[in-house]
Amino acid sequence: MSRRRSSAASGLSLREADRVERARRDAELTLGEYQTLAHLKQEIDRIDSELLGGAAWDSYCREVGLLRKGLALSGGSQAALELLNRKLDLVSNANNRRLASLGRRGFGA
Repeated sequence: MSRRRSSAASGLSLREADRVERARRDAELTLGEYQTLAHLKQEIDRIDSELLGGAAWDSYCREVGLLRKGLALSGGSQAALELLNRKLDLVSNANNRRLASLGRRGFGA
């Protein structure tokens, strides 16, 4: 009886009131799904940023390691230092391309 009163009070038939209630529930579900997807995308972006930062740090450490070892082995030889410079450029450029590629597509993509 209370349902009849509420629908009568709102000026809606029972069928219309049921449709309105279903639409309200559907809207709540859609909003909940949207919020969940937005949260997931945010979390994926955060994880991707952490992974990219880790990859960048690893790249840096490897390049510095190569520099230190190369300097130690060069013995001050200009030819050895030139060779080291070319190899560092090669490694650095390869690492930068790899990092840029990861940054564009993301890990979660």
